[in-house]
Amino acid sequence: MKKYIKTFLFGLLAGLSFPPLYFVVFLPLSFYYLLTKIENATSNKNAFSGGLIFGFGYFLVQLYWISFSLLVDIKTYFWLIPFAISIIPLMCGAFIGLTTVMLYFLIKKFNIENRCIITILFAILYVFFEYLRGLIFPWNLFSYIVGFSNILMQPVSIINIYFYDVILVFLLCFGYVFFSYKDKNIIINKKYKNYVYIYFIIILMIVLFGFVRLQNANNKNFNIHVKLVQANIKQNLKWDKNEIKNNLQKYINLSEDDYSDIIIWSESSIPYIVNKNTKIDFINNKVLITGAVRGEFKDNKLNKIWNSIFIFKDGKVENYYDKHILVPFGEYIPFSKYLPFVKKITNGNIDFSSGNMYNNIKIKDINFNPIICYEIA
Repeated sequence: MKKYIKTFLFGLLAGLSFPPLYFVVFLPLSFYYLLTKIENATSNKNAFSGGLIFGFGYFLVQLYWISFSLLVDIKTYFWLIPFAISIIPLMCGAFIGLTTVMLYFLIKKFNIENRCIITILFAILYVFFEYLRGLIFPWNLFSYIVGFSNILMQPVSIINIYFYDVILVFLLCFGYVFFSYKDKNIIINKKYKNYVYIYFIIILMIVLFGFVRLQNANNKNFNIHVKLVQANIKQNLKWDKNEIKNNLQKYINLSEDDYSDIIIWSESSIPYIVNKNTKIDFINNKVLITGAVRGEFKDNKLNKIWNSIFIFKDGKVENYYDKHILVPFGEYIPFSKYLPFVKKITNGNIDFSSGNMYNNIKIKDINFNPIICYEIA
């Protein structure tokens, strides 16, 4: 039990390296512990459980906040909070378990003793299973840990983010390569001293490339004034019928000025169903980009809904985009035909429909592909 708790705590420390804390300094120590544990594992089961428990702590500290969405209607969804806190990190942690058991298998199968090779295998396996996890739950890719530095983020402009993940995992396992901990003493692994140059060259290349790219960036200036408006309306009041007028008026009051060309409101800021024929008269002579629920009616009944972005110009809908990557259980219920008793945690009884793929939108001199919430991951 003590070993499991220790593994869990090292996983928690590793998870602190992600936004918003960016305590990346804990990763070399945590990876050293995990790799040493796998190297000394006695069975596939032991190797998998070590990775799973490490992964549970690792993702728990990153994803616990998802349960906060259930607090909006706590009377209905209180019973789901323990599952949201535990099941999601546990499922994600299983992918690290698969990483460690596969690594253990390869070490034993081919009798691998070189710690640098073990580190490379770990980095490749970690990112391979991260890619598979991303097909289901694409949040918190490893490269997010360098989000605090514009310079360190630049390599993803020329290489795939998963390839960059491999490089970063490899670099942050340096503690396992160069140091050992025996009899309460830290020992330098002298036989790997020549590998220092490899690490140094890779780090130097990343930093130099990022610095040079930013120095030579061609920043085009647009003479367009954009105003972002967030009225900070509480979630439980957002769709309250008695508050619709007040909520809308807050956005209008915050949007009034004589200098903005484009006004941008937040997701679902218009508190009623909108369609492509909707007209507005509260933002004049400006472009309004806003989030709203687009609805389709059939026989005077609401038939389908989409989570959408609308572009209004001179009070008329000029363009719109329907979100096409939806949040499971938040915007739709997977296999809803077979789970009629499960309700989504957002308002309304109708599941959101998935829109078409990305819709390129042009406003004046600006071209952009809109993305909504979960799609950014």
